[in-house]
Amino acid sequence: MDLRHQQPFSEHAKLVRDFISSGEVVVAHNASFDLAFINREYLDLGDSLSTLPSYCTMNAYRQSGMTGRASLNSICNEIGLKRIGKKHGALEDAWLALMIYFWLNQASSNHIQPFAKIVEKEIPLAPFNYLEAPAQPEGPIPNRRETIRTKARELTAAKKTAKLALMNAVRPTAILMLEVARASVSLAAEEIDILVDLIRSTRDRLGLSIDDEVEFEVLAEIFEINLSQNQLTRSARALCEDDNARQEFPKWFANIATVDGNVSEAERAAIERVKEAIKRVLPVTSG
Repeated sequence: MDLRHQQPFSEHAKLVRDFISSGEVVVAHNASFDLAFINREYLDLGDSLSTLPSYCTMNAYRQSGMTGRASLNSICNEIGLKRIGKKHGALEDAWLALMIYFWLNQASSNHIQPFAKIVEKEIPLAPFNYLEAPAQPEGPIPNRRETIRTKARELTAAKKTAKLALMNAVRPTAILMLEVARASVSLAAEEIDILVDLIRSTRDRLGLSIDDEVEFEVLAEIFEINLSQNQLTRSARALCEDDNARQEFPKWFANIATVDGNVSEAERAAIERVKEAIKRVLPVTSG
């Protein structure tokens, strides 16, 4: 809702480029996810963002061997950091990612501070170019208010139902694809694009009427899934029980496995794990 009143990205593309390029490394939680969308904005402008080293706190947490969910909020709870509110905010998320970076790299506890410390210093939290939403007209809202509220509740419920249906349909294939994609150091932009295509293709197949926001929410939730042997087995079983997903799977799996034209040893091992998971459930589904 905030973004609808702001200036388009094109008016600030140079400022964003200069800011990102000024550092030695980009630190972010789920870095490949965020950088893919920033790069897509530049591609829409017929441009590209120079490749910069990135440090993903989500991947680093997983690779550390620690258990538990790797979402930003979950890790913050583990290290004793809390949000100042319930909603995500760009500045607060960036601060929390930095604190997790310090924590993962064993920085002094003096460096790990809650975002509330920033607020206490009365540092402006809103961007300098932030545009406030226009004020609502004075006077009572037309008597259609309850009708509008009812319609909004219906739309919200329908959105949640559609999102759940899409997630359930996409999840098995996506998890098996992620097993291979995560075999490399981080997800490449091309791998994210393939997952987006999978989500949109499934949406069209199911005839779901949903917007980009829901698609991105599904993609973000998929990225937060912690892969395990049990996850692979359950996903393989669900895949084999879904005729459409089973028929489409070889295409999607081949796309994600050969996206860069070179299959590494780690990716080959991941491919074998997926094959073994499918083999384990085939006797159950065929019998």
